[in-house]
Amino acid sequence: ITAPTTSVSGDLSVGTSLQTGTIDYTDGDLAITISDGGAVTTSGDLTVGGTISGGNITASSLMANDIETGDDNVTITTSSGKYVAVTSGALAPLTLTSGAALNLNPATGSAIVLDGTVNVDAGVVTGATSITSVTQVASTSLQTPLIEYTDGDDAMTIADGGAVTFSQEAQFSGGVQTAGSIETATIDYTDGDVAMTIADGGAVTFSQEAQFSGGVQTAGSIETATIDYTNGDVAMTIADGGAVTFAQEAQFSGGVQTAGSIETATIDYTDGDLAITIADGGDITTSGNATITGDLTVTGNDIKSSSATAITLSGANVTVAEDLTVTGDDIAFGNGETISNSTDGTVLITSPVTSLSGDLTITGNDVTFGNGEAISNSTDGTVTITSPTTSISADLAIAGLATANANIAVKNGATSAGKINFYEDSNDGTEKLIMLANSMSSDVTLTLPANDGDANQVLKTDGSGVMSWVDVSASNVTITDNENTSETNALVFTAGGDVDGGSLGLESDGDATYNPSTGVISSTGYSGS
Repeated sequence: ITAPTTSVSGDLSVGTSLQTGTIDYTDGDLAITISDGGAVTTSGDLTVGGTISGGNITASSLMANDIETGDDNVTITTSSGKYVAVTSGALAPLTLTSGAALNLNPATGSAIVLDGTVNVDAGVVTGATSITSVTQVASTSLQTPLIEYTDGDDAMTIADGGAVTFSQEAQFSGGVQTAGSIETATIDYTDGDVAMTIADGGAVTFSQEAQFSGGVQTAGSIETATIDYTNGDVAMTIADGGAVTFAQEAQFSGGVQTAGSIETATIDYTDGDLAITIADGGDITTSGNATITGDLTVTGNDIKSSSATAITLSGANVTVAEDLTVTGDDIAFGNGETISNSTDGTVLITSPVTSLSGDLTITGNDVTFGNGEAISNSTDGTVTITSPTTSISADLAIAGLATANANIAVKNGATSAGKINFYEDSNDGTEKLIMLANSMSSDVTLTLPANDGDANQVLKTDGSGVMSWVDVSASNVTITDNENTSETNALVFTAGGDVDGGSLGLESDGDATYNPSTGVISSTGYSGS
């Protein structure tokens, strides 16, 4: 059918082809325009119940349930300056599925803009030169050596091994947890005020007061002027020089060590009971008993008990550097010995043995012992020992004259009899004359003469021990007759053979004998006729 215009009121079936420039609606409105070359343009929307296939499809908008795979690539192109919008329905996800990589290739210098949250489900984003977003959330890990601000400024550098370096100050609104260390010169508040300064070497300085809810551990020292309670009440004040002042009472569960001094008015037990009161001036008063297990050194003047309660000092040594004043009567020692002043004016030492390892200086005149014995210096230059017996257990060396106003008894125990040694002049040697008592059945008293006697006199006793000086004189000798005893008797002769009489000495010779029974005189030799 060839005609300028053809109107068909019913259906039109074309067996081969329909050649026309336009197809209009029944009211004459233009519906489809067919250009030379076969391009089809609809004046309004095009609804296709089946499939559209062919080359290029140009439309102001395209609605379809499916765009199926064809024999070639699918390209959606807009005019210059126009964009392609792919929009899903409300609350419906938009799914892009690819059999291989899904490539998003913006023009050089342009970015891929994702407005909203990007979730990478069980996948990894790799190869990105940079990712710019308001917030990034990674459920497992984000692997990148650099995180930048939206303008490209470096914010964080992550080194091999995990070390993180911030190019500028870092603000953390929710705290920081790290298994390693945080290296920074300052830690600031969210408004930029400096809170902590960390110096080279690790010293930490707080710009304002610091509150620690869980305690502080440090291998070095904490430098601060005050330590406060969590409500701001001052607990400790530290002065220049290190002196510490507690605003209230202080409790120490593990003891206190200090190289200086502790200044406090009272020291209490852990339950608050008063233990020690320290008065202005340094006097110390204990509420109960005081036990000192080590040395107690008192550099002051007094140790006082405010009542009749005894003061007990126990330990290895008690050293008093100054005077010790005892206001009571007695000092009692652990083994029962005492020093007593129960009688005014008298100090009594009660002990089996009293030993002094150093000098003993007595400024008075007398030392009086419990049984009445005494050592007196009442006369200047003389020390008098008043005692029935004075015993010396070792040697007694006297450089001057020893005078005994009563008697001298010399004993030597079971070793030997008592003896007196008289030494020769030390210039002549070291020999001595020993006077030694013999074994006796009773006491022997020898009374010496009243003078030194005359020349050649000898001492004679009267048999009662009274000695006197006497001259040596001749005495008659009584000779007994003996003619019968068979014995060998030595012949007695006068010394020197003096025949003129006088005082003669008698001698004998064992080689000249006489037997009274036989009348035989024997000798080793005879001379004469």
